[in-house]
Amino acid sequence: MRLSAALVSVFVIAGTAGAFAQTDYPWLKEISSQAAGELDCEVEYFLNAREGDLGGKPAQEARIQCRDGRRFDAVRESTEGPFRFLACETQVC
Repeated sequence: MRLSAALVSVFVIAGTAGAFAQTDYPWLKEISSQAAGELDCEVEYFLNAREGDLGGKPAQEARIQCRDGRRFDAVRESTEGPFRFLACETQVC
């Protein structure tokens, strides 16, 4: 019984490890607002949010999960301006 409880705890912790709070990156609030207007998407949570350099320019990106189950990658190749949204669809190779 203890093993079952331990496994459940591990899965619960691992399942939430990829989610980000909007305070982690202030620009996540911009993504939420833009997704609501452009995609009719109420952002439920963020995955894989990160900042970095892309070709020497600052870049910001995050994957969003909408309350209705849709997922999008939000990408911006600057610190200003709108994000581009790319639908996450099933891919078969």
